[in-house]
Amino acid sequence: MFNLWEIEEQMSWFTDMSLQGWRLTRLNHGFATFEPCEPEEIIYRCEFSHQKSNAKTGWEFVGSRNIIHVYRRIPGEQSIEIHADPIKQAEGLSILKRSIFTRGLLTLLLTILLVGLTMAKLKIDPVGNYLQDTFIESFVFLIAYFFISFTMVKGMIHTSKLMRKLKSGTLLEHNTNFKRKMYQNQWIAGSVILMMSLWMINIVTNLLTVPNDPFPPIPKGELPVVQLSDFMDTPLGNQGKVGEPFHYFREDSSLLVPKQYELNQEATVHATYKPAIRSYLYEVRSTWLAEKFLKALKVKNTSYNENYESIQDSAFDELWISKEEYKSAFIARFNNQVYYVVYFGKEPIEALIDEALAKAKG
Repeated sequence: MFNLWEIEEQMSWFTDMSLQGWRLTRLNHGFATFEPCEPEEIIYRCEFSHQKSNAKTGWEFVGSRNIIHVYRRIPGEQSIEIHADPIKQAEGLSILKRSIFTRGLLTLLLTILLVGLTMAKLKIDPVGNYLQDTFIESFVFLIAYFFISFTMVKGMIHTSKLMRKLKSGTLLEHNTNFKRKMYQNQWIAGSVILMMSLWMINIVTNLLTVPNDPFPPIPKGELPVVQLSDFMDTPLGNQGKVGEPFHYFREDSSLLVPKQYELNQEATVHATYKPAIRSYLYEVRSTWLAEKFLKALKVKNTSYNENYESIQDSAFDELWISKEEYKSAFIARFNNQVYYVVYFGKEPIEALIDEALAKAKG
């Protein structure tokens, strides 16, 4: 319910629970355990020490959270107030402050390092961020890093305020309004749990939806991607066998690219001529994302020895062509649709571009 440094809120909460008929029986870093009791006002106090504090007259030790030790006043017994001098209480609180600041600074340094590594990871395969949602994991971790750092900074600021309060001669409050802080912590924790749960559901879903056939057969008739029969006048002879890694048609989906089509096709026209095509169509979530995706796709495939040149006078919004002796390719964008085609054959690449444009315009 509360962070370690929210001392006043914790003491007030324990007392409020007793008024509702719940007495604190055990405490550790993660949990507070209560048992039913008759509604009564039970007073709680906190001490700060690296070692468990000694027994105190009229007070019962309940449990510890890290270096914070919680005591409960025993009803009907004479007791001396544990904290009567704010300056002396500040000396004890300084132990907690040093601990919080040490962990806070280490957390900030670690977060800076991890954020740098995560950003570098995102740049390793930009295309994968679009097609396989690999960015989601990095995004989740980035949020987690910032959340932890933000929480620790809040702890450093809050502890410093408590120290200033004590040094000014004012004791810590035992009856503060804790509910706003409690609801805020619950909302933040719930949001983090929800985000992590959605991430885990996404991972499990992806594992359970792996296609049974990694190389599904090419259906007959029209396809959304450019295929050999679209631009070849010569009837196709023997084609690749069903289930082969070089002869299939596959559909996929991701958050940023909800429609993905991939065709690998090869055929025999005559004994010495065997054209082959790798044809892709990506319907990206928006035109702006499509522009970024095309750029990443071009950079990735340029590293595969495809040297692209921009064609300005094209009906496509963007068109890049790579021509070699036995291999030609193009990457084109029409609104939010991105085409990527690699062809091994003697037909001119312009014929494939015309077919892609006809499909893009419907």
